[in-house]
Amino acid sequence: DYHAFRECVLKLDVDNVLIERCGEAPWSEVEESEKRTEEWYGVEYGLKPAADVMKELVTGANDEGMHLPDLNAYVPDNLDLHPDAPSAKANLDEDVVPPSLVEEVPGFGRLYHSLDRRYALPKAFLNLTVRAPAALHSKEGDKWKY
Repeated sequence: DYHAFRECVLKLDVDNVLIERCGEAPWSEVEESEKRTEEWYGVEYGLKPAADVMKELVTGANDEGMHLPDLNAYVPDNLDLHPDAPSAKANLDEDVVPPSLVEEVPGFGRLYHSLDRRYALPKAFLNLTVRAPAALHSKEGDKWKY
């Protein structure tokens, strides 16, 4: 539901969002008093409020007009399979057919397609990598290195 999603996203701000930083540089910035251990797997992590620099970056980005895109007419409201589709009825005896490559754009990604004739369920997998220059910043002492 686009409108419900939009309403939720509009409530996010730097004070109620979780920013995850992974790697050696962020871990070295975690003070001993901020270190925690996850109770089931014993994984160490650090937890602290967003740094002022991160607040400035996020606030500045919003001031420059970040917003959700308009409603996309090509995204369906109903994900039911069409009754006339060749895979509309489940057939557990059908072999699973691997997806075929539809398009590959070097440096950007690949698009695969496969009809699910076995379980007759619509599904989609979307993996995205978002690259943000601000995520590459690290702190040396009391100064940020860019």
